[in-house]
Amino acid sequence: MYHIKSDKRSQTSAKLICDAMLRCLETKSFSETTIVDLQKESTVGRSTFYRLFDRTEDVLEYLYEQRIQEIYNGYHLIPEEKRPSFTLYILNDLYHNSAVLEVLIKNSLIQPMQKIHNKYIPVYIREEFGNNNFISITEDYACSLFSSLVVGIISVWIRHDKRETPEELYHLLQVYLHTLSKIS
Repeated sequence: MYHIKSDKRSQTSAKLICDAMLRCLETKSFSETTIVDLQKESTVGRSTFYRLFDRTEDVLEYLYEQRIQEIYNGYHLIPEEKRPSFTLYILNDLYHNSAVLEVLIKNSLIQPMQKIHNKYIPVYIREEFGNNNFISITEDYACSLFSSLVVGIISVWIRHDKRETPEELYHLLQVYLHTLSKIS
């Protein structure tokens, strides 16, 4: 778990550690990257690392959540009349910014992805399908279904070396969702 406060010092230290993780991943695998490596590369002390993160996996989770936040924030900066489908926007971004995503998947760290998507899926559902499509009592089920679907599809896509374009993957998702809607 990560524990990053909103104060400037914590944010700066977290950024240094995250940048160090990305640099370490350029030269060694995630499983070979240690807290000592991150500490040396970031110039952040061990106690600071443990104040912000519990484990190296938490750094990846934080990096992925930052990416997802940037996706959600960036989407709303696009003028409404020029916005693509929210799903297609997400897929395009993950296609071009997939380094952390690839490490998460290759190291079977699916649960952090699931947790992050569960947090943001309610916003996604409202963006993609409108505010009134789910009553509050069923929203938890819908969020679980969509986050599982997103994580599953993205995981397979990464394992297949992203051979489908974001547009092709988007089309596949539409077909799957259409098929699922017919199951009774």
